[in-house]
Amino acid sequence: MFYSKNKKSINAFLLAAESIGLRDEDANNAKDYIKHREYELSFEIIVEQLYEFDIEINKNFYDLALKVAENLDINEDRFIFLKELIRDDFKIPKPVNLELSKIIASLSKK
Repeated sequence: MFYSKNKKSINAFLLAAESIGLRDEDANNAKDYIKHREYELSFEIIVEQLYEFDIEINKNFYDLALKVAENLDINEDRFIFLKELIRDDFKIPKPVNLELSKIIASLSKK
């Protein structure tokens, strides 16, 4: 039962990550870990690659990450960096902020 619950939650998390832009290569790596019941490693691959490639998330996705992490006994401190990618009305997400910085820098060079 324990493995079944964890497998369901990590598979749902992976599916959600794929739907927002997780690369196929990273999704396949995560699936390999799932196959071998390495759910924590699969979770880490997913969150690290979303962050590495600046893939925007929303609050619902972060809440899903919290729920999956709780099922896997993973402390939020291990993926708190994902909050930088949350898109909302009051915060400029990291990828957008980086692009704006590049645009502003290029304007000042001219």
